[in-house]
Order: sequence, then C-alpha cells, then structure tokens
Amino acid sequence: SGPKVLEFNCRLGDPETQVILPGLGRDLLLSMWLASKNESWGLNPWTVPGQETSVKHDGLNRCFVVVSSPEYPDYTAPARILSVPDSLTPGCEWIPAGTDAGNKTSAGRIGGILAAATDRQRAVQEAYAQTEKITFISAEKSRPHYRTDITFPDMKSEQERR
Repeated sequence: SGPKVLEFNCRLGDPETQVILPGLGRDLLLSMWLASKNESWGLNPWTVPGQETSVKHDGLNRCFVVVSSPEYPDYTAPARILSVPDSLTPGCEWIPAGTDAGNKTSAGRIGGILAAATDRQRAVQEAYAQTEKITFISAEKSRPHYRTDITFPDMKSEQERR
C-alpha cells in the first residue's frame, strides 16, 4: 500500500509519467508540496482534506506516442508549422512540447498524442490513429517522425496469454 516508485529519475515530461499522471485524479502538486515540507495538516502527506486518503489511479490504460522532427536527434530541426486536428477522438489529446502557441516547432521533440481507453490495445490503436493525422504545413518533409513499435512486444505476449 502507499505510493510506488515508477522510476527514480522520472521527469514529468517523459512518456512514462505522461501515461500515469492523468489518471491520478487529485492535486499531485499539492501532495508533493506537502510531502516535501513534511506537512500534512495532521494527515498522511498524500491526503488532502476532502479527498480520498490514498493515491488512486482511475484504471484506464494509456499510450503516449512522441512526435518529433524527422531530423531528431541527429540534427537541429528547422522551424515548421504543425497541423494538429482541432478535434481528436474522445479519450485522446495532443500534448505540445517543442511548439509555440501558433504550432511553430522549436525543438526536435514536438509533442505527442495521449490516448486513454479501458482496453490497452484500444489505447495504442487510438494513439497511433490520431498521430497519423498530424502533419507539417508547407514543408519539404510533410510528416513528423514517431516510433511505430510502442508496446507491441508487450501486447503480443498479452495476446498469447489469452
């Protein structure tokens, strides 16, 4: 029981955390601040008055596909304008990283698609389906890069167990 360590050096912008944090359903910043100050209003530092007494996850499966410039990480990517659909499938969202408010790229890692579903395979399929919709506007290389092997070895073994 209690909090579990996902990774000792886990950054909040890493895909490993981007699939877990949305499911916590509580004010993580406040909980972390209380824990850092060893203050808890007389409660467990992971509790907040009026909320549950432990950190719980919503149980949804999530997949995050990182979208990057085709040149990344070998070269500095030129600035491009990114086209992201205004509406994605329910349960999916675009999380920008290396873009400005006008979707102009400024880094190799541009952002990513986060998909949530009750079934892991569905989350992966939706993440890739929505990632396919992202393009560059008026660029020599019209599509950003993304890996196509995320979770597939694990999904294969899961399907074999059924």
